[in-house]
Parts: sequence; C-alpha cells; structure tokens
Amino acid sequence: VEEDPPEDFISPTQTLAASQLGRSPVARAEQADVHAKLVSLTQPGIVYEIRRDQKQVDIGRNPACRIVVQDKRASGTHVRIYRDEAFRYFIEELSPNGCWCNESWMKKGDTRALQHGDSISICVHPQDTKNEPFAV
Repeated sequence: VEEDPPEDFISPTQTLAASQLGRSPVARAEQADVHAKLVSLTQPGIVYEIRRDQKQVDIGRNPACRIVVQDKRASGTHVRIYRDEAFRYFIEELSPNGCWCNESWMKKGDTRALQHGDSISICVHPQDTKNEPFAV
C-alpha cells in the first residue's frame, strides 16, 4: 500500500510549494482524496486507488468486489484490505486458498498490518515463474 505525502509536503530539494506547481484546484482536490494506492506488480500501469472515505476494499472473483480477479485459483472474496480510524491499513485473508504478504504465507482468518511497499499475491508466490500471480 503506497501512501501519498500530505498536500503541502515539500522535500528538501524542492524550491516551490506543491500548490505553486501549476496543478489545478480540481486535480489537487482529487489527489487529496486518494489516501493509498495498490500498484499491480504483474500488469504495468495498473493502479487501484483507495479513497479517504473507503474503509475497505475486497479483492476476489466476485463481480461485487472492488478489485475483480479473473484467476480461477482466487475465491469469490479472497482478501479484504481495510483501515481503522487512524488510517492504518490491514489485510485479512478470507479464503482457504491463502495469499502471500511479502514473504509470509497467510491462511484463512489471518490478519496483518500493511506498510508502504508491502506486496500481496493471491494463491501463488509473487516470484513463481510457472504460474502468473495476481499481485499488488
């Protein structure tokens, strides 16, 4: 899960505030609404945004899931990513088929805290060379 810096964040090398970089007020408002991102590791350019008002994102084969996976190894609702009121993110494994969070195998009922840069792979280890995983 990748968290965006605050709107007025200035790195030590910037000479201008972000608000002076020419972004429109609408673009700034839309970006401020995005609180975290899931970036696909298997499909370059695919990014799933988690908005500030979203408390959870379900991932699975069920069309009602926010992120739908076409892989037959995935369950209807395979994993749930959710946040608490302090905007700390967690992953909960809902499927008996399991998933990987970084190098740790998660079985049904397991929950882990997520940090910036964590990887999630459904059913298959993300480094598996025989089977292409769904990984973010």
